[in-house]
Amino acid sequence: AKALTEFRVERGSGTSGKILVEGNTAVALGALFAGVTVAAWYPITPSTSVIEDLMHYAKRYRKDPATGKLDIAIVQMEDEISSAGVVVGAAWAGARSMTATSGPGIDLMSETIGLAYWVETPGVFVNVQRTGPSTGLPTHTGQGDIELCAKASHGDTRHICLYPTTMRECFDFAYAAFDLAEAEADAEPEAVLEAVYVALADSDAGLVLVQVEDILGSMTSVNVPGTDTERPNWSQQTERSLEDLAASTTLATALAPLRERRGFATTRSSGAASVATRLSDEDVHLFNEGRHFRLYDHLGCHPAIHDGVEGSYFALWAPNAERVAVVGDFNDWDGTRHPLSPRASSGVFEGFVAGAAASANYKYRIRSRLGGAEFDKA
Repeated sequence: AKALTEFRVERGSGTSGKILVEGNTAVALGALFAGVTVAAWYPITPSTSVIEDLMHYAKRYRKDPATGKLDIAIVQMEDEISSAGVVVGAAWAGARSMTATSGPGIDLMSETIGLAYWVETPGVFVNVQRTGPSTGLPTHTGQGDIELCAKASHGDTRHICLYPTTMRECFDFAYAAFDLAEAEADAEPEAVLEAVYVALADSDAGLVLVQVEDILGSMTSVNVPGTDTERPNWSQQTERSLEDLAASTTLATALAPLRERRGFATTRSSGAASVATRLSDEDVHLFNEGRHFRLYDHLGCHPAIHDGVEGSYFALWAPNAERVAVVGDFNDWDGTRHPLSPRASSGVFEGFVAGAAASANYKYRIRSRLGGAEFDKA
């Protein structure tokens, strides 16, 4: 055996030029570099060290050399609710404000976070997520804080959420959060509307409602419930008449992205089902009245020739469908290639698919407008 004196420990250089830091410390440094001037908090595991580290570094880097006073206010409040209130109030006064908490704290702050959203007040809320319910791992792990933060409020909110996965991202995201919060509050109305429409289009809502006045760029609220003396705009009319709107392309142009994302695009790929019909206007009228007795000649699959091309005509009644496509041997069961066209408000979807032989196997791929579920039906 070698003598103990023969073993040596040498200085390594693997971490040369690097900083050994934990996530909470990196967040605190990011906020400091971003210019945070107000931090209100209430201690809660495991986020407490975010503000503690912020205080530590503020004493070194945010002290006025002339007066010796700090240029940042860090206040411990009596609870999470009041901490959130300070964040919003300080932002109203022009400060860059923040707080740090964990899942239970976000629960308590949700109402004030909703207030900040609706009055367009920027603020940074750092949520250091626990690894599971309660105070740790009494039962199982969970990621509930992700959805909690995304929708924190009384409803209808979509917050900017940043999810760091490395120490560098903890610093970078904390720094960027302040700029993003203020940019969102100062966003142009068109950008906000576009973001809202994208969120609505991608949701599982069966119906999507939009405000005509928003599309027209009206700067005053319209049709707010109340009396004439309390809410004079209750009887206010839109800036343009219904006839004028019907004759223009304003609404169609503004809602085109929403229609496309919901599956009602007016333009299709070259492989889409061609517009063809076996239903006359009279057929649709009788069908809607429940007095059509030969629907077997019109619905279903019928071999046909359209514009000199052999194929098949498809039609089905799917009143609660958002989108219907034909899938089968002829398109490798690809639901994007042959969408059918809705026939007015009848609930019927129809179209001609070139090359679909009478012997081919096929199904209808239906997307429900009541939840967005998608399934195949024979």
